[in-house]
Amino acid sequence: MACSSPTVLIGLRRSRTVLVPLSALLAFVAACSVDPASTAGEDEIRGGAVETGYAAVGILRMENESFCTGTLIAPDVVLTAAHCLRETAVSFHLGRGKPVIDFHSTDAIDSMTKTVVREQVAYPGFSGPRDARCPSASFDVALVKLVEPIHGVNPDAIGFRAPASSESCTTVGFGNHDGTFHEKRSAKQKMRQERATAFAFDALRVSTEGGDSGGPIFCGDAIVAVNSCGNAPDWFARLDGAKPWLEAMLADWNPRAAEERVAASNDAGLDASL
Repeated sequence: MACSSPTVLIGLRRSRTVLVPLSALLAFVAACSVDPASTAGEDEIRGGAVETGYAAVGILRMENESFCTGTLIAPDVVLTAAHCLRETAVSFHLGRGKPVIDFHSTDAIDSMTKTVVREQVAYPGFSGPRDARCPSASFDVALVKLVEPIHGVNPDAIGFRAPASSESCTTVGFGNHDGTFHEKRSAKQKMRQERATAFAFDALRVSTEGGDSGGPIFCGDAIVAVNSCGNAPDWFARLDGAKPWLEAMLADWNPRAAEERVAASNDAGLDASL
């Protein structure tokens, strides 16, 4: 899959734009927001099924009409992958969606609940040339701030832990499936190995590609990583290593939500969860 743009957004509190050669980014073969010229006909989340749950998982739509998957982790904060922010995110859409052939089509997202994006920030150590590999050299993790909180949908919890060997986890995304896009799907995958910045999950008959980028993988009731790159195996950017940054960002953007999430996690016995 080719990336749609060589622009990468990086930063700690406020992102800045850095231009890098497109050739340096091509190693994210399956990690970019959807480019139909290169993904048409590929099978997204192979072996998975249409998903009606996971209400906090939605479509993050970009200025150039490409998209990634993202998850609401606070009423006005969305978790996604840093490489998705090569383009400017403009809106977040919640709902089941529906299959469309043309990813430029708005038929699916028009049926979903839209919230406008206010700000986007990628993990500060993530950069284009250095991270043009799979898995990336730093954490492929990003946060998106919405213009207003979303009500009626419970944000999902983050679990700052490494899954056990062969642990069965659930990935969710809106990527291309049999040549269609924008329908929420989920599938089970098993933990295979871990590296400093990412976890590998066995694809078996299941795999993720573009469009699912930034989507969560749930081990138990919490997100432990986000879809980053590759297929066979699928690599997910781990959240435990990015914990200090994620906690600082959430506290900066929404201190009350941060306190409530920590309290809820402690009550539930998830002492390693946000």
